Amino acid sequence: MTRLLRAFLREAGFSLPEITVSIGLLAVGIVGVGTTLGLQAGGGLSPDANFGLAIVAQGNGLSTAIQLAQMRIEEMKAAQYTDPVDRLTPVYFPDEGYGQITYPPNTYPGFRRTVTIQDAVPAAGMKTISVRVFFRPPTASGLGPEQSTLLTTMIAKRP
Repeated sequence: MTRLLRAFLREAGFSLPEITVSIGLLAVGIVGVGTTLGLQAGGGLSPDANFGLAIVAQGNGLSTAIQLAQMRIEEMKAAQYTDPVDRLTPVYFPDEGYGQITYPPNTYPGFRRTVTIQDAVPAAGMKTISVRVFFRPPTASGLGPEQSTLLTTMIAKRP
C-alpha cells in the first residue's frame, strides 16, 4: 500500500476544531434560511401583510399589466389606418373595466384598461396612442390600492 492510503486508513475521525467549524457554518446557513422564510411570512417588517408575498404579487400584477398594454398596442398597430379608412378610433378600441379583458383561453378579472387616442399628434397623419392598465394587488387584508402602468406609441397613416 502506498503511504497516502495507509495515512488515510489511520485517520479515526474529525478533530474538535473541524467539528466546531462545521457546526458553525451549518448554523449560519440554517439561520439565513429561517430569516428569509420569516420575512416572506411577514415576520417583523409588516404586521398586517405578507411582505415577501405582497411584493411578488405586485410584481406579477405589474408584469401582467405591461403585457396587456403591449397586446392592445399591437392590436392597434394592426388596425387599418389609411386615407379612406380609419379604424384607429375609440369605437374599435373602447375602455375595458374589471372583468372585461379576455384573450382566450385567459381572462384577466383583476385588470382594467383605458385607451387614449390623440389625432394629428405630433403631426398631421399621425396618432399618439396611450394605453393604461390598472390593477389592485392582493394584500393580507384584501386588495391594495389601485396601481397602473402606461405605454405610449405613435402610429403614422399608411398609404
